[in-house]
This record gives sequence, structure tokens and C-alpha cells, in this order.
Amino acid sequence: APYPDSTISGLSAQIGGEELSSASTNIANFSDIVGAYYDATLTRIVFIGTITGSPKYSQDDMAVAIKSLFINNTMPDVSIDDDPSNPTGPNAVVSYTNGLQNTNLGSVLFNADYKYKQYAIGYTPSGTTVTSSVPTYQSVVNRYLALTGSPIAGNESKFILSPQLVNLKTATSSSSIVFTSLSMRASAQPVNLSNDSLWNTAANNFATDITAHYDQYASETQYFTQVKMLSKMIATLKWISDYGIQSDYHSLQYYTPQFIATPTSVTKAATASGYSAKGEINYNTPNTYI
Repeated sequence: APYPDSTISGLSAQIGGEELSSASTNIANFSDIVGAYYDATLTRIVFIGTITGSPKYSQDDMAVAIKSLFINNTMPDVSIDDDPSNPTGPNAVVSYTNGLQNTNLGSVLFNADYKYKQYAIGYTPSGTTVTSSVPTYQSVVNRYLALTGSPIAGNESKFILSPQLVNLKTATSSSSIVFTSLSMRASAQPVNLSNDSLWNTAANNFATDITAHYDQYASETQYFTQVKMLSKMIATLKWISDYGIQSDYHSLQYYTPQFIATPTSVTKAATASGYSAKGEINYNTPNTYI
């Protein structure tokens, strides 16, 4: 079931202050999170992971994610959309949920989303053609042109990246979790109701390809790897919330993560004929407990 009974465990943990500092330092050594458990003696959550390989987690990411989920009551999200004051102009507006702007977490999500939009359109912001080592890669535009000899203008879709499946196995007492599967999903949603149906087909086929070969794309785009890594950290925090593990996060209101500049406006990835991409990265997918 995706949502457990929050009264099952009655667990209590303190994740703040020195506990946060210790946990975030330890997570910075991790290249993967395998699971987590509740330490009843120390009343804290202990993350279990591997330290070989790269990239590594950032020390600040957990603090920013905790503040986002538990203090701001907001799931982390970054979106790239048309500038409402000039929708057909060359620039796009980048929006961050509360607390993500100018952080490492916000930077990772932005860069992954920006690259995703470039894959979709097939061009970089400077106009260079996007190439990929993934044999099945084709941009939405090229897929559309392959389906029709008479392309029409005005087709628009919103391209979204989010976790597809987040499966966790829990102990009988619900005091520990182990990840059994976690995958990412790309999706394409029509923005213009008058889209050519062949454009929608091309957009859906592109999204299906990204989903099916996500790890291959991640091997050439490290930000994709990091977005998937962060899914496990955020899923662990969701477990804390879902099972009602009482924690004191008030000290985090004064925690200041390292400043990593993130843009609020960028040049669109676009074709000469005017096609561009919009959309977001979010972590709205609920955990499934088995």
C-alpha cells in the first residue's frame, strides 16, 4: 500500500542540530542509499548505504530536503516554463519551490531539467544539435518529422521527470526500510489541445524511450544520476513522515546551506522553426511499502 497507518510505529526521532550534522556528513560519503532504520537507543534515523563509486551525496542536500518537506510542507520541484510576459520570446523562466533556489539540490534539479529539455527538442541553447550515445535517442522534433510530411506549427507539450516506482520493504515493526526498486519516469503532457496527434505520438514515444533507457542517459548526463540518487533520500524522509516518526526540525530553520547560484531565467532550448520545451522535475510519487 502506498500510504501506511501513521499510528503503527509510535517511533520518535530527533533529526536536527548535531544529529543532522552527523548524518549529513555521513551521507556525503555515500554514493547510494540502500535503506535506513530507527535506532531506538539513540532515537535517531540511521542511513545505510555504499561508499564506493561516484557521484556522492552533498552534505547540504538532506538539510534542504528536510526543510522543504517538514518545515515548508513542499515537495522539491524545479520547473522551466515560458516567460508569461513574453511566451514566444527566447528566454524561459526557472522556478524553484520554497528553499531550493541557490542550493546544491536546486542546482542539480535545474541542470537535469535543462538537459532533459535539450534532449526533447534536439538542440542546445546555443543552437548546437544534441547527440547521444544511447542508440534509440531521437528528439521529439525528429520523431515528429519522421511521422509526417506536413508538420504543423503550434504543437506544445510539457515534459516532466519524476520517480516512476519507489518500492520499500519494511520490517514487521516498521522501524526499518530497504529499497527493493526505484526507477525514474519521463512523461509528456499536451499543452495545446489542438496539437497534431502525430506530435503527441512523437512526444510520448520520446518520453517512453527516456524512461526505458534512463540509466543509459544517466551514464552520459551525471545530473540524471544525481536526480535518481536524491529520490532515495527524499523517499526515506517520506517514510519518516508516512509512519509518523516524531522529529524536531525547528533547529533547521536557521541552517544555512552553501550558496550555489541557480538561474531564474535561461535561454530556451529551441529550434529555428520555434519549437521549445517546458516542464519540470518533481518528487510527487508516493512511496509504496511492501
